Amino acid sequence: MNTSGFMLPAPVQIALTAVAAVALFLLWRRVTRVGGRAALIITAGFLLRALAGQALFWISWLHLPIARSLQLGGGFWFFALDGPGYLSWADLFARGTLHLDYPSRFFVQVFGVFVALFGPVASTVLLLNLAAYLATCAVIVAIARHRPSGALFFSLAAVSFGPSAVLWSLQPLKDTLFMLLVTLLILVSAWWKEARLAGAVAIVALAYGISSLRWYFAIFVLCAWAVFALWTVLTAPRRLRAALAAVVVFALSLVAIWAGGRYDMPPLRFWRHSLVGRLADIGYRFGTVPGATTIRPGPRGSGPGSPSGRGRAGRSRSPAPGRRARSPRGRLRTRTVRRRDRARAARRTTAGRRRAHTRRRFDRRAPVRRRYG
Repeated sequence: MNTSGFMLPAPVQIALTAVAAVALFLLWRRVTRVGGRAALIITAGFLLRALAGQALFWISWLHLPIARSLQLGGGFWFFALDGPGYLSWADLFARGTLHLDYPSRFFVQVFGVFVALFGPVASTVLLLNLAAYLATCAVIVAIARHRPSGALFFSLAAVSFGPSAVLWSLQPLKDTLFMLLVTLLILVSAWWKEARLAGAVAIVALAYGISSLRWYFAIFVLCAWAVFALWTVLTAPRRLRAALAAVVVFALSLVAIWAGGRYDMPPLRFWRHSLVGRLADIGYRFGTVPGATTIRPGPRGSGPGSPSGRGRAGRSRSPAPGRRARSPRGRLRTRTVRRRDRARAARRTTAGRRRAHTRRRFDRRAPVRRRYG
């Protein structure tokens, strides 16, 4: 348990919020020095997030008569069911009363610092998300090396106006910070070819941050980085030295991924259960987490067939009598058995048709035997 709380008084938080707004303005000016269409895209995305985030916060905070069935209160909305949990964890982290087994550790820690500096409200995350958005745009511009091109404009437009990128940045969610870390990893990987030691340290640190947010994506990113490292080794003048450096960075990144995502990783015991069944269980558990992949409608949106659990008449949904809810592994096996039976039936039908066709051809070609009395 963290015992060193650093929550600041409210007057200091108000003053620091004003300073943070000025810092965001200066950061925006620095990022938009690239000029041209890139600066217009960055500015439009920045204003869209700032204005829409403030509007959504005050509508939910004041309970205004605008889409009340989609409001969660306190500045939160229906598409961010994880937001209140993240805010409570960040508040506990800032006060020094948070246990060690909390999810998305890196995001909660960074968000906790912002909560301690600017206040434990949902709108505090707008400062974090806006800063992460501008930093992501700066990294994209740095990757393009200040050369305006179609790839630069496309990347900036995808980050600035992507529906999910805009939506998740309006609430206390980790997606904007996650995008920044992944983009930074691309830049640092190119930097690693020139500065081995500093680049290796940065790659390991980013692997820890990404795994603490989404451990499974960190594994995919590390596999992609391994392909990049192999290409770097093959094109390096000193291949043995480059290969040793790549192996060391890969091993340290694996340790960092385990250290960052060990509290979120499920116990994978593939030697006891089948691989397909275990993956089906993991997908089922991930899909049933509120706010992960499912969206529960409000009172007005819940109908007889909605997943909210109650129909319009107020009756609770229950399975039919005599039927039990199947586990994901059981449903997967049922689907597999059905597919296998259909394939066998098709093979039997096809084989039967072939035998009948062959028999008819043989009957036509065979000589007619006449019987004499």
